[in-house]
Parts: sequence; structure tokens; C-alpha cells
Amino acid sequence: MESLLQDVRYGIRSLLKSRRFTLAAVLTLALGIGANTAMFSVIHSVLLKPWPFRDPARVLAVSQRQANGNGNLFSTQDFLDWKQQGGLLAKMGAHVSWQFNLSSAGDQPERIPGGQVSYDMLPVLGVQPMLGRLFSAQEDVAGSGSFVVLSYVLWKNRYKANRRITGTAIQLDGVPYTVVDVMPSGFDVSNGKELLWTPLQLRRDSGIGSSPTVHWLGGFIRLHRLNLMGLRLACTAKMRPAMWVLAFICRHSMMHSRAL
Repeated sequence: MESLLQDVRYGIRSLLKSRRFTLAAVLTLALGIGANTAMFSVIHSVLLKPWPFRDPARVLAVSQRQANGNGNLFSTQDFLDWKQQGGLLAKMGAHVSWQFNLSSAGDQPERIPGGQVSYDMLPVLGVQPMLGRLFSAQEDVAGSGSFVVLSYVLWKNRYKANRRITGTAIQLDGVPYTVVDVMPSGFDVSNGKELLWTPLQLRRDSGIGSSPTVHWLGGFIRLHRLNLMGLRLACTAKMRPAMWVLAFICRHSMMHSRAL
């Protein structure tokens, strides 16, 4: 014990005598620890942290693969064509991040992040409604009206956790949207940044994203049996004549599937 105390005292005296060296060493350690902490935070959020919904290992993000091997998002026409193939793709959900102007009486208009989804996107993620219901197929048709699902954070902070908010209207981009549900606490699609969601109401021949050259939709499917290799082979064999070949990109699923 006495030897240890002597070593500590000697070390302190040495550091005090070489203050420039001590300062450089402390700064180097601080930068190294900070860089490693930041890197781990990114790796954890992108690769290690599971998606915040039921059975995340069974949810796959789907993209198209071009002839040169590069991945790409779906155009509206491609997305609707793939869904018509049937099987798992018939229930593929679509999502795109969006920005909305939220306004209400007595409050300043606010630009907030959100998303647009197909009606089957939220069921694919396995989320259950907290107060109301999810979007119906009829509400995802152009001209059927304007509907919105709120995040738990927006519902709690802006609307004071009003449990009677479903069925009422909020103003988005100057248009009244009927609130049909509030998502459970912790749910998110885009790293917690999206505060509400509206139906995509896709149209082949008109509207935003109708051009075949605009690739803007991310696709998601849910597997009921986790057999990724068999699924890849089956899809490639079935759709080989097509111009695009589906590529299944499993951000979290590949890591979780090894444990299942």
C-alpha cells in the first residue's frame, strides 16, 4: 500500500513539473474519448439499436436494384407494379419523409417533420393504435379526404395529451386533417424525428411523384417466417425477366435473425 502511495505521489509531481506535456496528454485523451463515444453512438443508432416496434427482426426495408447493382428507391409506378405481383409484395408498405406547416388558433405556425405512408405501412411495422385506429384502405385513395396520425410526443406536448383528439381536425398546410390515431410512446419510423403521418394516396398518372423517373418511396415488408436466403432466391427466380431485381436490405434484421 505504501509503495502504491509513493508511486501516486511521484506521478503527480512529475505531471506538475511538465505542465505542457500534462495538458497535451489530457487534451489527447479527451479528444480520443469523445471521438469514440460519438462513433459508438452512430453505430448503436444505425446498426445495434432495434427498431421500436414488434418483432423488428421480421421487418425488412426493401429497395430496387438496378442492372449496375446500385440500390434505388421506388417510383410510384414501380411500387404499385411490385404490389400487383402478389405474395409478400402485395402487403408491402411505403414511406417517405415529409415536411408540414402545422397551425392552430392562438399558436404560431410551425414547420415540423413528418412522413407520408401507405395504409399498410403501419400494420407492417406491427404498431397498435393507442387511441383510435390506423389508416384504412379507403383513406389512402386520392380524393377521399385528409387524415393524420400523431406521434406521442406531438400529442403530449402540443395537444396536452388530449384523449378526445381523435375525430377532431388540425391544420396542416392550411388544410384541415382529421386525427384518426395517436402512436404509442417510443414509436418512430425515422430515428424519432417524425411527429405525424398522413396517407400517401398514390396516383399513377398525376400528383406528386407520379413521374416514372422520380424514385422517392422506401418499401417495407414483414416476414412471417424468417428465411431470408430462400426468399431472395424465390424472388430473383420469379422476377428475373423484369428490368428491376428486388434487393432486401436488412438494417437491423440480419443481426437479429442470427439469434432466431
